[in-house]
Amino acid sequence: MNFLTLRYFQVVAQERSFKGAAGRLNLSQQTLSEHIRRLEEELGVELFNRTRPLTPTEAGERLMLGAEEILSAKNCLDWDLEQIKTGRRQRLCIGISKIGAPPFLSGLIRAFVTENSDCQVQIIEREYGMRPEDMRRIDLHFLTYSGARDMESIVLCHDDMALVVRESVLSAAFGPVWPSLAEEMEKTGDLHLMKGIPFVLLDDPSIPQGLGREQTFAAAGFAPEVVATSANDSVNFSLCCSGVGGMIAPCGILCHMKEEMGAVPADL
Repeated sequence: MNFLTLRYFQVVAQERSFKGAAGRLNLSQQTLSEHIRRLEEELGVELFNRTRPLTPTEAGERLMLGAEEILSAKNCLDWDLEQIKTGRRQRLCIGISKIGAPPFLSGLIRAFVTENSDCQVQIIEREYGMRPEDMRRIDLHFLTYSGARDMESIVLCHDDMALVVRESVLSAAFGPVWPSLAEEMEKTGDLHLMKGIPFVLLDDPSIPQGLGREQTFAAAGFAPEVVATSANDSVNFSLCCSGVGGMIAPCGILCHMKEEMGAVPADL
């Protein structure tokens, strides 16, 4: 296993398609598939279910977390060594979400570098499963949720929360009364009405996303019945599309995941 192979695996996992990943990496699908096949042989496990879109196996999900951590550490080390080599030791490290940079970031950086010409800016995309203590090496982090311990946070904007669930899950949980419950929740936003359905959650409540969802359920006055967990929001969204359970997430994240997934079931 090497850094290049891990990067190839990471892109395939993000794109959920050998074709999409190959285009992004400027490789042939055959070459990329061969790299993943050799990695699976080396590890002795299958990393992807060969479905459309591709979904990671349990081993694949674990490797996704490890690859993010390893490649992030490598990027930081490369950066530090480059700063030593060039003599430019000052930097501002900014963390952004997987769904992309906030719209005001470019203007913020432009103003900063204009006034601080001797400082370089490094932008790091948040890894899945990043813990609050991992974020201490980042000077300024734009999070989807606040709540990281021992860190000062400022609310910049609010995003509506949405529940993603198949009609079949609601029908199985509530029977013929589910349409009226769903309609009432849509009007009132009372998540407690959905107490009877199974939920798919992030598997680490210590990370910012987990804290946000934990607080949402606490405000609704019940502990969810958890049927599946994953450290990857896109995986959770895929499980919900398959009728495993329901999930809650900011509308901005859901729009991003729908774009990643392409067509989704009409009854979500």
